[in-house]
Amino acid sequence: MRRTALFVDYAYQKGHVNFNKIHIDALRADGYDVKIVLHRDIMKRLPYGKDDYALILPNLLKLRDGHAVINRISFILSLLLIRIIIRVRKFDKVVVSYCDEVTLGLLPLCRGMYIICHNNAASFDNKVKRYFMHRLSKHNHFIVFNDEMTKPFKRQGINNVLVVSHGCVPPFTMKPDIQLPLNISSYDKVVFHPSPKPDVDFVTELMQNARLADFLRENNVLLILRNSPCCVCETSNIKFINEYLSQDQYQKLFLSSDVILLAYPPTFEYRVSGVSFECVANGKKMLIKANHAFDYCRDFLNYDPMFNDVGELCIKLDYLFHHPNAMCKAIKDRLTPDYKSIFND
Repeated sequence: MRRTALFVDYAYQKGHVNFNKIHIDALRADGYDVKIVLHRDIMKRLPYGKDDYALILPNLLKLRDGHAVINRISFILSLLLIRIIIRVRKFDKVVVSYCDEVTLGLLPLCRGMYIICHNNAASFDNKVKRYFMHRLSKHNHFIVFNDEMTKPFKRQGINNVLVVSHGCVPPFTMKPDIQLPLNISSYDKVVFHPSPKPDVDFVTELMQNARLADFLRENNVLLILRNSPCCVCETSNIKFINEYLSQDQYQKLFLSSDVILLAYPPTFEYRVSGVSFECVANGKKMLIKANHAFDYCRDFLNYDPMFNDVGELCIKLDYLFHHPNAMCKAIKDRLTPDYKSIFND
């Protein structure tokens, strides 16, 4: 008889659609009969049939940006609805895809949950959230994506932390007829920072650096950044995209780029970037502003992707442009999440 698993994302994380699919499919591949709890809007973006869902949460309870109190009420109501409608304890395993420490700590679905932690290490700096993380740790398991992410938990004396790979999306599909918000055809090379939240101080430094300006102009390189900070003007070789990118636009721009840039603020700690796994899925070269959170990316590449400042960025770009053998060496399928190894069935 197949073992059963309940997969729950009660907090309406739009950016986790692909992540949820990766992990639901991994659980299925590991032999589990998976039932799903997601919000209706998220359900519409996934390929599963209605019979695959234990509960579809109403749009009324979805996340609202900038409304922390209302969101917590929605989280509480979502958890109550799950507890009322679903006999959670009948499942062999319960995987919670996202954790709001306070609400899940107040209303846990059951004991023995496997709680995936994306940025929950930051909770230890908050007295209330830290309390609920310790409370959850007593009867449940935390899941993180690499050994670096386990460190803040262990410093708190929490040792029931398991490592499962983040996993990769399928390779993107290029749709030539999709119109991009800017013209890239006149440039020899394209460098793209996909995240809409780059390190603002670093972006300012980029715009003011004469060496970078000369390098981009001499090599006819277009550097594309998202969401320009205030009082920053773009140049002929540095452009900003401030508008929403559709999935097709994003994928076309990603595939059209020669190098993917990841320059996150110093506050980006003890988590992973989904963009780095998109690079693996599509065999893309990447360069990364030095940050221990990204040390796992060194294993993906046959060169050192880290740079400390704009001068080093120029050196690394020049290296990648003139060394075609520099590449992503990671194999996507080897990064598939493996739940068998942590469930010990």
